[in-house]
Amino acid sequence: SPVEFRSNALQISDLQSLYYEEHARMKRRTGPSRSDSERFQAKLMFSRKPFQEPSFLVAPPIIQQARMQKSEKCSSDAGTFALKRTWEHTISTRCHWPFTCETDLKANPTSLVSCGVAHRRDDDFAPRWFGKKPHVALSGDLEGVEVYTEFLTSITDVPVLMREDRVLSTQAYIDQQSTHMAVQLVLFAPEHGILSEVNIG
Repeated sequence: SPVEFRSNALQISDLQSLYYEEHARMKRRTGPSRSDSERFQAKLMFSRKPFQEPSFLVAPPIIQQARMQKSEKCSSDAGTFALKRTWEHTISTRCHWPFTCETDLKANPTSLVSCGVAHRRDDDFAPRWFGKKPHVALSGDLEGVEVYTEFLTSITDVPVLMREDRVLSTQAYIDQQSTHMAVQLVLFAPEHGILSEVNIG
């Protein structure tokens, strides 16, 4: 113990040698103090301590994200020049045999690295993120800001989401274009009849 798998069969002498090497250690392993039957029938002692002022979620938590649009142009000429040279250098040195690059990388400089600019408030122009269009937040820390909204559990509890016939990794939900994040929870305290909105930003 533990079980070992080897690529070739061992000679009897080798097995005997292994046995004697482990004999002293294995003798110290006395096994469980109680049998399985005793453990299955035993009761666990548990004391419940209720909250003094209980509250509970009345709606699924949501996460809101404000984003910027990718752009080849930065706020400074130096930044724009640096991005262009970085992309050109990558294409010239890394996108030839024996290496390969994705088509999007070779055609779109912003797919490698980019600066961010605020997108226009235009439903036809606004880019989708994880299959959704942005909307103006009506409350919370991002009130009045265009945000993308998701159920928090959709991002934290599953590795991928299926949107618009595409498999999207939830690890990519936050990227270089993410500028602000906020989580909203709606709680109800039955003892006081108070409904509260909690914002974590």
